[in-house]
Amino acid sequence: MPSKKNQPKMRRRRNREDSDELNDEDHLEIVEEPAILDVDSLSVIERLPKELALRIIDYAESTAQFRLSSRSLRALVDEHIRAVTNPIICAFEFSKSFSVHAASFTGDVTVCKAYSDLFELRLKLRQPHFNLRQRIKRCESSAAKEQNLKKTPTRIRVPFRVRFFLR
Repeated sequence: MPSKKNQPKMRRRRNREDSDELNDEDHLEIVEEPAILDVDSLSVIERLPKELALRIIDYAESTAQFRLSSRSLRALVDEHIRAVTNPIICAFEFSKSFSVHAASFTGDVTVCKAYSDLFELRLKLRQPHFNLRQRIKRCESSAAKEQNLKKTPTRIRVPFRVRFFLR
């Protein structure tokens, strides 16, 4: 339920034509007033300029956590995820298999480690009808694990299957 602060104000107005009669001719009119944001209630990231906040979202380890913190950050993250900016995929490989009745393709995606969380979130939000949460697997090289490098490629295995039925 919205608070009293956010509810539109009701004002009583008279019809100008019947200014003499005040009984049944009065009516209520809803007047929308702009919502005033309290700057003190905003988080530090929400106070930043939009471009800077988006750069922080790019490099955050857990981008999904930003979406849970507030409505404005959720809208900002969703807008950024749906945008077609900064390509984050290094390589994309297909493997195929054929049988007598069907053909299927499986994809392997290589993404920089710094963007792996952002890529997974983009994939989950853009393809909500796939149950990708359990199906995404990460495969890091041993050098990347030891040195914890941000720019080393992380292979994310997305075992999606596209089946074509042959007639």
